[in-house]
Amino acid sequence: MKSMSFWERILELGKLIFSSPIFIGLFVIFLLIMTFLLLNIKRKNKIITYLFFGTILALFAFVLLGYHQSILTQLDNLIGTIVLNVFFPSWIVYFLVIVISYGIIMKTILHKESSKLKNIVNIVSFSILQFLFASFLIVVLSHNLDLSNRIALYARSELVTILQFSMTLFLIWMLFLAGYHLIQKISQVVDRSSL
Repeated sequence: MKSMSFWERILELGKLIFSSPIFIGLFVIFLLIMTFLLLNIKRKNKIITYLFFGTILALFAFVLLGYHQSILTQLDNLIGTIVLNVFFPSWIVYFLVIVISYGIIMKTILHKESSKLKNIVNIVSFSILQFLFASFLIVVLSHNLDLSNRIALYARSELVTILQFSMTLFLIWMLFLAGYHLIQKISQVVDRSSL
């Protein structure tokens, strides 16, 4: 890949945009979206908001109609990748799970408005994940395993069990938090509408 200047990249992007009717259509739709958003900042008009959402729906319809088979293939690949990373994560994915769990527990500690149930679930999930992460590190270090070698990691049944249990717990925890926040938002909307 050759190095290109900023202006050469702009020129290449312009060639791509005007190379086919599909790219021209997408470009027009994105210009409309940007225009609606800019107008909505200035006027806060419901009609502009409806036009914005209509344009977004038109974009999705445009992409779905033109590329539905490719989208289904990509969704299938995405689901396969998610399943692979949930049940057989790399150490990088596992490390990210641990970092995210630290972020959630810090938010739990710093924000006192959370419900007791949410705090308990966060603390218990975090504690179990930390125990499993420490166990993971002990097994890796005691057997002198190379973290970059996935075959060596998954050859040890203890590590497979730790990783799969950790990822399953993390997935359940995230589903709980998503459901909890969804219920909170719905109850806020219902409370506002009943006033």
